[in-house]
Amino acid sequence: MVSLPWSSKREKDTFKTIILALDVSDGAKQAIPVAAELAEKEKAKIVIAHVTEYLAAKGGELPRVDEDQVRAEIDEEAKELRDRGIDTKVELAEITVGGPAHAIVDIADRNDGDLIVTGTRGPPHRKSCSGVLSASPSSGSNPSWASVRACTSSCAVSA
Repeated sequence: MVSLPWSSKREKDTFKTIILALDVSDGAKQAIPVAAELAEKEKAKIVIAHVTEYLAAKGGELPRVDEDQVRAEIDEEAKELRDRGIDTKVELAEITVGGPAHAIVDIADRNDGDLIVTGTRGPPHRKSCSGVLSASPSSGSNPSWASVRACTSSCAVSA
């Protein structure tokens, strides 16, 4: 079980839709139990957001070589969440430049997301922080996403 320090303070507002940003890296997978526990506690659904980052190349754009395998793993993670009784769907996006953050927020907006849960991203020596991005459930469309980072000692927080 994952300890959620803010959960006891959230009695009135509930999360209805949790966006789980996932790329199947070990760091990203660390976000799955956090999202699952929140979804179970809040009786929320999970939307797994996966963004395929294409590499611009002469003559066209190239996806990751293993993108089919990545999508199969994401589908398996979704199935495991459904098997736990959590309403779960997968939504995909594709980008060429700029990183996945904007595409993930777009997915959150389209699905009326209340919370974005992420793991770490990148190779072990260069990981960015995991965290939770939250919008007030009463904020309506185009919420302002506020970041709450959950970092380990090996992960530096930059302002």
